[in-house]
Amino acid sequence: ADNGIFWLLFDGKPQEAFELTMKLDTDNLTFPTRDVFVPAACHIARGGTPDVIGRKTVTIREQIGFRPAADGNTIRGAVLYVDGYGNVVTNIRRDLFQEVGRGRTFTISFGPHRHDIKTLAKTYGDVNPGDRVAFFGSNGFLEVAVNKGVEGSGGGAARLLGLGPQDPVRVEFDERSRPTA
Repeated sequence: ADNGIFWLLFDGKPQEAFELTMKLDTDNLTFPTRDVFVPAACHIARGGTPDVIGRKTVTIREQIGFRPAADGNTIRGAVLYVDGYGNVVTNIRRDLFQEVGRGRTFTISFGPHRHDIKTLAKTYGDVNPGDRVAFFGSNGFLEVAVNKGVEGSGGGAARLLGLGPQDPVRVEFDERSRPTA
């Protein structure tokens, strides 16, 4: 189902999109991801064509609420999801952060108790165990985590900082700091 989240996979409009219409061996879809998407992915991976398992569609629904808003010195985004370790993945992409920030100092604010982070890390290990960390994940989205904050040591960022899907995340760039070229 097109729930409006597929657009996050693309930088622009995809060349083609298909709605899956393939017949399944069962009427019992306990796990739609497994029961629908895995067979479709296997078909494509084996060299099959998309028109065998679906029909071409011209529209992909865009969930506007998932797109961050940027103006001047501020990006207003939200938590997209929490991963299995309790790390928080936002809808703020690296390219937007760089475009608005232009190398200026910043503050990332989130959570009901206004937790702030003022630096970006490259890895979890760039901060001490138990400290908050922000970085851009391999998917290009801004993530907030707690280094070694997994179960047994208090929980991940979502639990420790009180964050969940759709919670606001704000990046304020200092208008007094000098942008880099």
